[in-house]
Amino acid sequence: MERRDRSRLRGEAIGEGPPIVLLHGLTATRRYVVHRSKLLARRGYRQLSYDARGHGGSDPAGEGGGYGYPELVADLSAFVKANPTSVQNPGDFEPDEGAFGLELFNDELYVAESNHGALDAVDPATGKVRRVVDMTETQGHLVPTAMAVGPDGNLYVSNLMPFPVAAGASQVFTVTPDGELGVYAKGVTAVLGLAFDDEGRLYVLETSGPGSGQEAPIVPGTGRVVRLTDNGELEVVATGLVFPTGMTFGPDGTLYVSNFGFGFPPGAGQVVAIDVSAPLPEATPGTDIGPSGMATPAS
Repeated sequence: MERRDRSRLRGEAIGEGPPIVLLHGLTATRRYVVHRSKLLARRGYRQLSYDARGHGGSDPAGEGGGYGYPELVADLSAFVKANPTSVQNPGDFEPDEGAFGLELFNDELYVAESNHGALDAVDPATGKVRRVVDMTETQGHLVPTAMAVGPDGNLYVSNLMPFPVAAGASQVFTVTPDGELGVYAKGVTAVLGLAFDDEGRLYVLETSGPGSGQEAPIVPGTGRVVRLTDNGELEVVATGLVFPTGMTFGPDGTLYVSNFGFGFPPGAGQVVAIDVSAPLPEATPGTDIGPSGMATPAS
């Protein structure tokens, strides 16, 4: 692949299906990301990998730089510092942000600015950043997290809320292509993942049940996946997860969830496969909402 500055990046693509881009770290090459594994390609994904500038078989950048973040996509740091949100929590504020979610929507990359409480959009062709909505204007310090594009053409956004975790304190929001913010459902807990299945049903990943206070703000083993029904009922799909952090549906209809997502040593993480057609489990011990719990749909 030849870039605008005529430097060449060496890479490869295998498999067919939804694309997954593999990115290596500093001083490594594309061979180190999955160590030549072709599992993603065999599971129905198009596996893309490349050597970054000055790494592996790729050309170095031209004289004068070319390795900075603005060359990669956009300078989000400068944007969030120049465009503060209405509400900031002094006890939980990172000037350089702590973005969580990234989703392609309307040909732009939407970024959930979790620490500042905003939704921004990046034009991947130009790197220009714009503010879609300052969620703190109406919601306060809510910590937006995951995003998913719904079958209705709207963007769905979840939130975590500050610790300690409180049962039912989180929400699922909608954002229209015009940037109008709405509330889709209330009554979910500490959400870090959203995904729609082929039938258009929304799945919500709760990373923890309610904590008992600042000394134990989150509880391992109480993470779960719930499904929102048309009448607002929460159907518990999976329980017993330990601080899960993300999920997605594979082309086979299986729901894949990252487990042991934070707070554990290297190598402890898991990818859990969930058959969403299996019988629903009982509620997770220590949580307030069982298989027949209710989310509150927006009126």
